[in-house]
Amino acid sequence: MPLDDIITLEVGEDENLTRLAVHKTVLCSSSPFFEAACKPEWMKAEDRVIKLPVDDPVAVKAMVCWMYHNIICISSEMDGHEESDTKDDAMKTPYGLFAKLFVLGEEYQMPRLRNHAIDAIIHRSEEDSFAIRINPYVYADTCDDSLLRKVLVRLALHLYDKALISRAKNELCGGFIFDLALVSFDYLENQEESRTIDCSSPAIGFCGNYHAHTENSSGKCKVLKKYRVDS
Repeated sequence: MPLDDIITLEVGEDENLTRLAVHKTVLCSSSPFFEAACKPEWMKAEDRVIKLPVDDPVAVKAMVCWMYHNIICISSEMDGHEESDTKDDAMKTPYGLFAKLFVLGEEYQMPRLRNHAIDAIIHRSEEDSFAIRINPYVYADTCDDSLLRKVLVRLALHLYDKALISRAKNELCGGFIFDLALVSFDYLENQEESRTIDCSSPAIGFCGNYHAHTENSSGKCKVLKKYRVDS
């Protein structure tokens, strides 16, 4: 891919303002949103700046890395961060970053990034404890039928028991609790069909259940796409 003009992404505001230089070709080929933002009617040729004041600089850096390398990268420091009993701490874990990348993928029309973020969450959950306290962020920044919400509910059913859920009860938002309850009511309504609550890993059938594909996508994904830890 030939590289051309540089576009500056100004992320955050005031003391948190971060500037990221991205090749226009990379930016536009990754996202219809940014492709439109780079058109002359929206951007002056002499400016070459796109402002993202409400986005998290760390997440946007990870998004830009993904644009160039087609893989989600996390720092070794983040990789070693353990969730405590607060939402803020949970959002500093890799799960927090993956959730933010999913939201950025929705905001900037990048279904492959959303899929990769889902894969990273599922893959991480098979190796490390799941940071369930990211649920308030997820439910505040996604729609009712969000695939990310569905993954969180399945992970809770798969990995958590009564004791673990009770420990996190003060950090569970109403929408998340409601979705968990719906699973139980669905089971009760369909007992005569011998249905059971599905507590299996979301890795089973991950593509069909949690991926969004465009018309140009070729078939189902065979394996979860892993993330990378950088030193």
